[in-house]
Amino acid sequence: MILNIGRNDNNLTVIDIAKKIKNAVKGSEIFLLNKQKDLNSSLITDRKIKNGKDARTYKVSFNKMKKKFTNYRCRYTIQQGIEKMIKELMKLKLNKKIFFNKKFYRLQYFEYLHKKKLIDNSLKWIS
Repeated sequence: MILNIGRNDNNLTVIDIAKKIKNAVKGSEIFLLNKQKDLNSSLITDRKIKNGKDARTYKVSFNKMKKKFTNYRCRYTIQQGIEKMIKELMKLKLNKKIFFNKKFYRLQYFEYLHKKKLIDNSLKWIS
């Protein structure tokens, strides 16, 4: 059984989350990669987006989780998660070298591990 862990009021689009992050990080800006040639990198380009359109839906349901674990309550809001992530990134002393490391990009890192035959098609480690 697959369960999404969270709460329905945290169901936001990627651009809405980006706007919240922009508001939380002084001096930050939002750039759309398809419009910023100088920022384009194979690591930060999402290959699931074609011609500026993302066909995936990010809307998830937490109803199954609520039914299965009736006493569980997700304590964090998106804003609290953003604030926690900012604190953790500050501890990393995030710089361009870290930012452009493939380990910083989940899907691209999975692709790398798969290409190197370190994980299989189900993303399990190959012994």
